[in-house]
Amino acid sequence: MECIWKVGIVCNESIVNLPFFYWLISGFTMVILEFFIPGIFIIFLGLGAIFTGMILFFIPIGFGFQILLWVISSSIIILSASQFIKNLFPSTQSYSESANRDDYIGKEVVVVEKVEPNSMTGRVQLQGTEWKAISLSHILEVGDKARVYDRDNLTLIIEKI
Repeated sequence: MECIWKVGIVCNESIVNLPFFYWLISGFTMVILEFFIPGIFIIFLGLGAIFTGMILFFIPIGFGFQILLWVISSSIIILSASQFIKNLFPSTQSYSESANRDDYIGKEVVVVEKVEPNSMTGRVQLQGTEWKAISLSHILEVGDKARVYDRDNLTLIIEKI
C-alpha cells in the first residue's frame, strides 16, 4: 500500500494497488454521479481525475503532485468547457439596462417627501413602492404629482406635471 503514496516504489501486488487505478475509478464515479446530482460540475472534476489517472499510468509522481495535477487539469477543463456549455444550452433571456429603465419613464408618481432640484432628500411613490427622487427644476411638496423623466439606478428623476 505504501507504493501509492511514495514515488519510485513499484506496486507488484495487483492493479488495485496502483495509484492510477484509484484516480480512474474515482473519475468514472464522478462522471456517473453527474447523472444523479443536478448541475454540470462534478463531471469536470471526474474528467480531471481520469486525466490524472492516465498521466499516472505513464509517469509515477508523488501524491502531492497528483492532487496538484488533478486541480490544474480540472480547472482547465472547467474553464474551457464553460464556453462550450454556454453554446450548447443558450439562454433565452437577455438583460438590457435600457429596457429596464424605459419601464419607468413617463409614469406618474406622487410625492411623499419634499423633492428639490439637485437634492437627494425627496421621495416619491411609484406602483406602491417608495423611491428616492430628484426634481429637474421645481420644488415639489408632499402630495404633488409628477412624471418620471429618467432613472439613475435607484433614484427617479422627475418633473412637475
